[in-house]
Amino acid sequence: MFVTDLLRARIEPALSRLEVESQRIARDQKALREAFDPVQQEPIRRTLERRIQIVVECTADIGNALIDALLMRDPASYTDIVAVLGDEGVTTPHVTAAMIEIMAVRRCLVQEYLQDHDDLLLAAASHAPVVAQFVAEVRAYLNSGA
Repeated sequence: MFVTDLLRARIEPALSRLEVESQRIARDQKALREAFDPVQQEPIRRTLERRIQIVVECTADIGNALIDALLMRDPASYTDIVAVLGDEGVTTPHVTAAMIEIMAVRRCLVQEYLQDHDDLLLAAASHAPVVAQFVAEVRAYLNSGA
């Protein structure tokens, strides 16, 4: 199979949203470091949590669209979606590893929502620059025509 304009059109909105969210995550991390009062930190933490969830879901949508359209192997989990992209040469090993760490946060956000995951969220948020690299690598793959 090969990359079509329809595939690009399907993936581009999620790629654009990832770019925006990676910038917002970096901004929120800075605001969290500067907020000393726990009352001020709480809404920033919840916002950061939501932004990371959006990154995870956009990444899954992008990955699934590529995997389905280009007949790659079926992923077994959210983290495996990114692993498949790495195995197929869409993303570099560095980006793949960092994005897998971000994707791993989903389980905590969805299944363990009553618990605080501040350390996990901050660790995932520290990979915000890699999200922009992921976007660039996916676009480069799409533009190469695969």
